[in-house]
Amino acid sequence: MQDKPRRWSQVLLVVLTTTALAAFLGNSQLERSSIGWEEEDVLYTLWTFGEVERSNVGVDDANIFFTYGKHLAEGHGLVWNVGGERVEGYSSTLWMLTAGATYWLGLPTERVLLLLNILLVAAALTLLVSEMERQIRPYRESAAPISFESGVVLAWTFLVPAYVLWTCLSLLDSGAWSAILITATVLVAAEARSDKVSRRRFWGLAALIVATLLGRPEGMLWAGAFAALYGSVLLARGDGPRAALKHFAALVGVYAVTLAGITAFRLAYFGYPLPNTYYAKMSPDLGYNLEAGWRYFRQLLESSWLLWIAVPAALWGLFRLFFVLRGERAAGQRENRLPDLPLAVVSSVVLIGLAVPILEGGDHFRLFRFFQPIWPLLVLPAVALIESSLVRWAPRAFVASLRRLQLLVLVLLAAVFATAHVITWNDLPNDLVQYEFRLATWTRAIGENLNRTFAETGLPSVGVVVAGGVGLTYEGEVVDLMGLNLTEMAHEPGDRRGIKNHAAFSKEVFWRLQPKIMLPQAELSERRIPNFAGTFWYAIPLKELPSDPEFRQHYRPAAVRRKGRPRDVFIIGIYRRDYLRDLAVSGVYDVFAPS
Repeated sequence: MQDKPRRWSQVLLVVLTTTALAAFLGNSQLERSSIGWEEEDVLYTLWTFGEVERSNVGVDDANIFFTYGKHLAEGHGLVWNVGGERVEGYSSTLWMLTAGATYWLGLPTERVLLLLNILLVAAALTLLVSEMERQIRPYRESAAPISFESGVVLAWTFLVPAYVLWTCLSLLDSGAWSAILITATVLVAAEARSDKVSRRRFWGLAALIVATLLGRPEGMLWAGAFAALYGSVLLARGDGPRAALKHFAALVGVYAVTLAGITAFRLAYFGYPLPNTYYAKMSPDLGYNLEAGWRYFRQLLESSWLLWIAVPAALWGLFRLFFVLRGERAAGQRENRLPDLPLAVVSSVVLIGLAVPILEGGDHFRLFRFFQPIWPLLVLPAVALIESSLVRWAPRAFVASLRRLQLLVLVLLAAVFATAHVITWNDLPNDLVQYEFRLATWTRAIGENLNRTFAETGLPSVGVVVAGGVGLTYEGEVVDLMGLNLTEMAHEPGDRRGIKNHAAFSKEVFWRLQPKIMLPQAELSERRIPNFAGTFWYAIPLKELPSDPEFRQHYRPAAVRRKGRPRDVFIIGIYRRDYLRDLAVSGVYDVFAPS
């Protein structure tokens, strides 16, 4: 009994150290990235002038959480623009409130959230490894802090950059979401290992169901799945239908009360039963969503040959239990403790975690953000399948030799994990995922320069496609043309086909709003006005608006800078013609507009 606390503390130390080192490595890779660092780049000059810090501020979408949290902490409510409409443009209430707490307490938001992500991920992985040790130790003695199987899970998790990138460094809700899913899985798997119901585990799962519903919109599916898994575990291990139904019903009650409360709040505060992001992102065409989601899943499989083992292994882990149960019934046996039950729990979670992004239609971010929260669990069924196959088919002497050489085998597996994926740690500094982090810094700089440039004449409304950083730093009205933070755009009918999560734009809504500046950029030269009509990221999400004849009658590309400020950047964008004339006659600005 004295070994248990010591063992748990050793596991915590190993996992926390590993997580922190991986996050430190990833952050250093971000800061030394060669992408976007040419000398003619505006960011290069801004850093040279010391106006922008060269540090990780998360991806642009993380700044959406910061904006809502900041406005809430300042007493403006859950609004995108101060004084504007109430809108739920964030995907996680829990994470938005966490960001808001940092502003309310006066803490450095990015640093606190990075540290919190590291701690949450490390805590969840510690629980996972500790539960694995409890299931493995009775059958195997070792003086090592963690077993071979736990080492495989940690190697799988940290030897490719995607998990750390999205759960720790992006500053999104992915870290908290991964911690919720992993912890809930551990609680249900621990129940599957036990002889009787643990009240502590039961109420822990009930609390996690609440957190799941507050964690993300798909939490409505996940919370129900965990309640069903818990009831199924009790039934499968022989507790009887009455006990299983009783506990399942209690969890469903927690689910129903929480969801009813959230929905009532949304209806009373925002006027809609679902987050605004749902209306802006999800296509009403289920077939289109499934097609896009399947393509997203297929791309995941193509990113590493190892996944062609891991995914079928999860199916094997689930069907193995089915055949065990069927064999017991045929033999007239009844086992209270099924060794395959915890594996079936993990396999079920893995399969649900793979299915949900398919149902949602996938994601546009690189490195499969939506699959990352379950990444540490993904390898477990494969480990069980390989070990089971070796025990059943390989000679005992060979298996015994592998046991003696566990450390060497682990090192070889780690080398395979580190090199078998399309994007490795060595590739990260030059991978296009870096653009997501550069984009956040760039859009923040745009907002700050908009404030500086137009402070004398009044801050104009600006229409943006990438909203996070501008929304956080710009003090004027930000019109989110993708609808995530704009109710009118999100609820306008449309098929939502195109770039995933960026297909809600409506020309009808645009013409009702008519922001004064479209697609603002901060540039060093007035000659760097881009071809808005021919640029993919402008033309496709805006449904060819920049090339529309009517649009050209009312808007024109231009570069604007305050007179007598040669060190200032130019604000380049598509200006409403009447507003551009006002700027030209004000005498405050130099205005350059191509003929």
